Amino acid sequence: MTVLMVLFSSESKALVPVPTLRMGVGYSPLKFTAGSLFPEATSLGNVATVNPMFLWDLPGVRSRFGFHFLTDLGSPYSFVSTAGIGLTGILYPLGLSSGREVGEDLTEVIKSRNGPFLQFSLTQTKFTVTQKPDPSSPIFSIPSLWPYFSLKVIEVAAGAGYDYRFGNDLTAFGSVLYRTAAFKELEAGPGAVSYSGLSFMFGVMTNFY
Repeated sequence: MTVLMVLFSSESKALVPVPTLRMGVGYSPLKFTAGSLFPEATSLGNVATVNPMFLWDLPGVRSRFGFHFLTDLGSPYSFVSTAGIGLTGILYPLGLSSGREVGEDLTEVIKSRNGPFLQFSLTQTKFTVTQKPDPSSPIFSIPSLWPYFSLKVIEVAAGAGYDYRFGNDLTAFGSVLYRTAAFKELEAGPGAVSYSGLSFMFGVMTNFY
């Protein structure tokens, strides 16, 4: 009975559900329009995209699901042009790229492998444009007239990528996502706003933090 209790308590302790951390960084050449302020598709000119994710394993459906933070940094229109929190789902057609087991010595073992994945996300994002980057524009002579707006949009993203094993609990990944969001025109506002484009992301995944 004592042995069974030790085994049960060890397995329960070792396999307590914990999230997987996926820390992604990359580049997103997004383009946007905003009513009469920016009627033509205009590049945001973002320097970097940061996308940390905390995901829980769903082995029964070969998936991970959880929440994420997303922000685009370094645009001449606004240093933080987009920032939001949302939900992420990752589907592994060939099975999860890593998994947790109880080893023979009753300690937790993490096994990983290479594999492709499909990724989907839904994000409530604050989208901000603070100025036009052309200093020669006459509009710069009156700061109160600089094009400015900040509003909340729902961003949808989908894409695919690949996990590459570097160790038992260190996996690198790369992915390409298509991101799109739109804001319906209001009477008091910049007009109809939308943005879309690809994100090229790279990062690492681990359970140790």
